[in-house]
Amino acid sequence: MYNATILTIAATDPRGRAPGARPGAGQRNEKRALFLRLLHGCPEGLSRVDLARRTGLPEGTVSRVVAELVRDGLLMRRGEERDTGGRPAIRLELNSSELLAMGADIQEGETKIALGDVTGRVLLRKQFATPEKPGDAISLLADTLLEWLRKWPVEKVEGLGVCLRGIVNSETGVVELGSSAKWNGLPVRDLLSLRLKIPVHVDNNIRTVALQEHRFGSLERYRSQLYVRVDEGVGAGLILNGQLYRGPRMAAGEIGQMTLADLPGEAVHNRPGCLEQLAANPAICASYAGRNGASGARPLRDSSARVRSICQLALSGDAAAAATIQRAGRYLGRAITNIVWALDIEAVVVDGVLTEAWPILAPAIRQEFPADPELFQFRHLVLRPCSMGHDAPLAGSLSLAFQDFFSSGGHRKRSVRPQSANRAKKEKPRTVSSETRPGR
Repeated sequence: MYNATILTIAATDPRGRAPGARPGAGQRNEKRALFLRLLHGCPEGLSRVDLARRTGLPEGTVSRVVAELVRDGLLMRRGEERDTGGRPAIRLELNSSELLAMGADIQEGETKIALGDVTGRVLLRKQFATPEKPGDAISLLADTLLEWLRKWPVEKVEGLGVCLRGIVNSETGVVELGSSAKWNGLPVRDLLSLRLKIPVHVDNNIRTVALQEHRFGSLERYRSQLYVRVDEGVGAGLILNGQLYRGPRMAAGEIGQMTLADLPGEAVHNRPGCLEQLAANPAICASYAGRNGASGARPLRDSSARVRSICQLALSGDAAAAATIQRAGRYLGRAITNIVWALDIEAVVVDGVLTEAWPILAPAIRQEFPADPELFQFRHLVLRPCSMGHDAPLAGSLSLAFQDFFSSGGHRKRSVRPQSANRAKKEKPRTVSSETRPGR
């Protein structure tokens, strides 16, 4: 996965160490972090020779860092494989039995939780209806996870990652503007930290998956990526110059409000011609119903199942279903085209139940891209479905829990010092206009 790129380690000062650190400590942690990330992206394992080739580091340095990681119980040796010189090369992999985390994907109608290891393998999984009151939802989540922590060695659990819809401040763990107003201002991180006594990381569901796709979805060589998720709304995650872009108000990616058609209506939020009203799951269901002369709508929470059915019908030859998918694809294509023009995006990932009809959806999206061969932005633009499956937010939440582990080189941070929920509520939130209320 990393063969085409030599990864280098930059020193933090001219002498190669972080300010105030003992000589070599900063660089050694960076090397540890780099090796852990490389091995996380290669489930088949890597040898010391592989690590030296992919990082450009001397084999002696690689051996010392590997020995340290093995001693700390973070790496394990697996099997043997002969390198090009004919000598046995021991493969290294992350010690998944020692590295566990919990993840939660909180949706308006349903909450999914999992306990998994650092390779992404799920060991426990559960889902339940999300209570109407946010406080009850957080309490039920904490109660369930505490039951798991009683059965599993807590010292092996790195922490909890939580994905939520809406504008989420990943620094404070507060939902600043939820898809439902009842969640506005809720200090999710601190409420869960107080109950669970483990590190908790909270972020927007779409940003979490966008970062996962960039790091581990085989597109790491593309520095500018767009991740688009279609469900009850439409949202995007942006990777710019190799970094996740959140925006100064943590609100980047609300593309569902992008106006694509001049349709009658006075609303300035969720106006009839915005992407969300044209290509989100409820719009797809309404479009298909209209083509079949049906009236009325089933409950909103059923839209994913309804879209899946429409995709299956489209693939089996139903003309109305195929036309419905193509219509949504064209509007998605126009939105993607606008973003590529503005930000010079190299790769686009589309996620959601809608992608189950990818053979029909992808051509409809590409149809909206300029065909002029001189427009190099589109000539080599990568377009593909999400590689993480329909539970991508849950998988992303598990990875979110490991972010301190990977960034610190495997130095675990067990102490939890959450600010009180009352203090979090008193903090002045970032300014977010009510007209940008997220629809996902």
